[in-house]
Amino acid sequence: MAHFREPVMPCELEKASMLEDMGAIGQQDLCKALSDASLTPLKHCSTSVRMIWEGAGGVPVGFDSSRAYHGRQHHTDRALHHHLITTSRARIFRGGVENPNAQSSITREILLDLVYDYKTADPKETQTSAMFILKDDPYFSVPRLDQDPMPQEQDNTEVILTTKGGMTDLHIDNGQSVVSTPVEQSRRIFFFWPPTKGNLEILDEHGTRGGLLKNCCRLMEGGLFYIMGSDDAVRMRSGTIHGVVTIVGGFIATKAYIDQDTLESMTSWLVHSPSYLQGLDDRGLEETACTWLKAAEHSPINGLVKSWPKVEAVLGRTIRAKAGLRKQAKEIWLRTQSRMQDKEEIEGQMRGLGILP
Repeated sequence: MAHFREPVMPCELEKASMLEDMGAIGQQDLCKALSDASLTPLKHCSTSVRMIWEGAGGVPVGFDSSRAYHGRQHHTDRALHHHLITTSRARIFRGGVENPNAQSSITREILLDLVYDYKTADPKETQTSAMFILKDDPYFSVPRLDQDPMPQEQDNTEVILTTKGGMTDLHIDNGQSVVSTPVEQSRRIFFFWPPTKGNLEILDEHGTRGGLLKNCCRLMEGGLFYIMGSDDAVRMRSGTIHGVVTIVGGFIATKAYIDQDTLESMTSWLVHSPSYLQGLDDRGLEETACTWLKAAEHSPINGLVKSWPKVEAVLGRTIRAKAGLRKQAKEIWLRTQSRMQDKEEIEGQMRGLGILP
């Protein structure tokens, strides 16, 4: 009697390929944890997983990296190597910890070693990475994706060089949406979770122990992964919990941006992440507030008014922070009021909230 095997689903094949890549770079413990986690390839995102993401800013979007470059111009390893070696503003990380006090001669030696080693056949015992900024980047920009609003404001390009086996643990960026793409032969695996209340609480519980990707991946819901080469790019919405593992060392370019949807997505995770915000120092809280206010300025003013009570409660935790929030919100009002049709109604609402005297 013939025995028939159940067909292997494409998502299972892709997860098996991802785990094989992880095992090849020596991440055995992480590989075991990920094999037990509920993870779906981004391109096979199910309806049930998509529903979890819809209330938390939206599912990440993978797309062809050519859409983020102008014509045939693009970043190259050679040009980025030169910029890295000649810049005086590179940040160096060893084992995931920044070394801000290295002398310039030591920094240059580390960078030269990093450039030499980033394509090494074996993962480095102590992972090293470097980050620098490309101002006025002539090549890389945020494209308008299907059904997305036009980007309103874009940051400079942040470029990171990481060796094979390097890992960026789970974290949340500063509130803006982000587009990322590897350069040339570099290859990475991105892991994503939506910033739901439950996921943020799990992340916070493990936040001081390190190894967040390994320890939290089996506990959080809505997990997705995306295997990225230089032909691939991804857009993450504000608040997305994510980590990155480098399979083939090299550069990755990222650009943060704000559009008319950023205020809503950022407000969503701010309201559901009081535990995350409690872990920020005053400077971190101020930077987050500035990003939210910047997003508010690029959105209809009624979005700020609607979100204000809840956001002020989490971002204005000190008298100074609350005063700063109200001052900047008032400045946004003064800059935008002339364009409003319902000016008097909005003005009354802002007075009621204490933003205007």
